Amino acid sequence: MPQTSVLIVDDHPIFSKGLAALLASQPLFSIAGEASCSSEAMKIIQETHPDLAIVDLNLGGEDGLDFIKDVRPLYQDMKMLVLSMHE
Repeated sequence: MPQTSVLIVDDHPIFSKGLAALLASQPLFSIAGEASCSSEAMKIIQETHPDLAIVDLNLGGEDGLDFIKDVRPLYQDMKMLVLSMHE
């Protein structure tokens, strides 16, 4: 079964690194990259074309939903998963 490449977009490095390590330990996932802001995430998307982006709603001073709205029309095949501490 092919691996799912994952981009992690979160501004908390400990969480991002931990999630990347957890996913990388599973044979079905590979890590396309980690980004702490939308511009960094967009660069990784353009370079690696991940299958899935796991996006935090709060990216420092940026809004994760705005990032998703910007990316969605450009990369319609990429799945998005919102992972946040907010309800």
